[in-house]
Amino acid sequence: MRDSRAEVPTPPAASPQVVIADRAVALWRAVEGDLSPVLGRRATLALHRRALFLTRVHIAWLPDPTDQDSLQDCLTQLAQTLATRSAVDADAAALALEQTFHDLLASLIGAGLTTQLLRSAWSLRSASGTTPDGSP
Repeated sequence: MRDSRAEVPTPPAASPQVVIADRAVALWRAVEGDLSPVLGRRATLALHRRALFLTRVHIAWLPDPTDQDSLQDCLTQLAQTLATRSAVDADAAALALEQTFHDLLASLIGAGLTTQLLRSAWSLRSASGTTPDGSP
């Protein structure tokens, strides 16, 4: 009798930059989930787009936020862009965007409230154990 498990092909492993892109999207979805009930979806989108715009000053290859009508559009373009870069560049860009978003929100509502609102979303980053080279 043949073992049917041996016939199931193993899916290819995702590249480190795809893993980074997926984690970035998960983090931004968590941010939306945490902030939208407080600020509203449109304000959360506006903050994300502004943070992306500001981050592009230093990382010009990030997607243009003016082309996106929804957070889902933003996240799709961000994931596609991060997945095409090296793992080091993708991780650095994701971190820069997170920091810019944090700083922008803190400038509006204060550092303490920002930290409190983003605590659960930001824990995804620390729990992932991502390093700049994409390894766990």
